[in-house]
Amino acid sequence: MYRGRKRVTSDPFKKQKIVYYTILIFIIFVVVASIVYSMFYVSAEGFLKADEMKLESPILGRVERLYVDVGDSVKPGDPIVTLNDLNGGSLTLRATIIRDRKNWEVVEKFCNEGEVVTHGEQIVLLEDKNYYILAFFKDSVINDLFYNFPVSVVFKNGGRYTGHIYKIYPVVYPVNEKNKFYRSDTRFVPVMIKLDDFDGSKYFYNARAKVFLNKLEIFRWKRSQTH
Repeated sequence: MYRGRKRVTSDPFKKQKIVYYTILIFIIFVVVASIVYSMFYVSAEGFLKADEMKLESPILGRVERLYVDVGDSVKPGDPIVTLNDLNGGSLTLRATIIRDRKNWEVVEKFCNEGEVVTHGEQIVLLEDKNYYILAFFKDSVINDLFYNFPVSVVFKNGGRYTGHIYKIYPVVYPVNEKNKFYRSDTRFVPVMIKLDDFDGSKYFYNARAKVFLNKLEIFRWKRSQTH
């Protein structure tokens, strides 16, 4: 008569049940988290942008002197280039054409001293160092967008900032890779987000970001506007 310990065999179905229940719990958690998130936040994809300005030659002439190089900061009144025309005259282009901005940077130059440029040919490309986020919200939330409304911005590669809605553009259709509009069932509202305490030094142009609006704050905002 065998008096040893009773051999215990593992139940393979029990292990499968544990795996299934674990996956089910995870799916339920994701669904609940998504519902809670949608109840409290409006979000949109965004990209880091900066205003650009092309400085073009107003005449056919030779570049006598180029005062700036890539990476230089430029402010109103600074000389950019001196051109000699075919009649022996000279013309110095200064940064007085830079609208109301005070802090531009030379990001690219297209000619060197001694070269001939034609009328309308680009000389340098200037970029505004006041960066912003261009975000695209679905047009279904257009009534939740307000000028100067506070937002949170989270970059894909890390970094969280605060900002405010600076400009709301007309509703557009999505754009393809060639930046041409095409028809789609979903339309978007382009929104310019001005960032607070942001220098852009560690981010690339067109860096991807997520923009968040708090629905509770939106509700309070709407309520304050009606009273």
